[in-house]
Amino acid sequence: MHGTVLMLLKRYVQTQYDHSTWLKLMELSGLENVEFDHKTVYPDENIYALVGQAAEMTGLSAGELHEKFGEYLVPDLMFMYQKYVQPEWKTLDMIEHTELTMHKQVRREHPENSPQCLM
Repeated sequence: MHGTVLMLLKRYVQTQYDHSTWLKLMELSGLENVEFDHKTVYPDENIYALVGQAAEMTGLSAGELHEKFGEYLVPDLMFMYQKYVQPEWKTLDMIEHTELTMHKQVRREHPENSPQCLM
């Protein structure tokens, strides 16, 4: 999982709950000694552990948490990818062009930060 997503997850938890909740979540996930960096790719198991523990802590399902987090991170992702987005694109256009337009260009310009392939 790309470090940017994990850093946005941290900010989400801190804004929706508080910093101590993030620290507790990291501890319960066995990641208390990890400091996420936006330029690093981490094992997917990290986010699985965090979401699993968050589900236990909140009583929400992992699916519900993914959806809430997805809604939270869209504005940041749109800002990050704005130079690849066409103003006339609607929601389905965004989904259609994520891999072949935005992710392709990010991989070309920043191979060290390569997003996961969606196809």
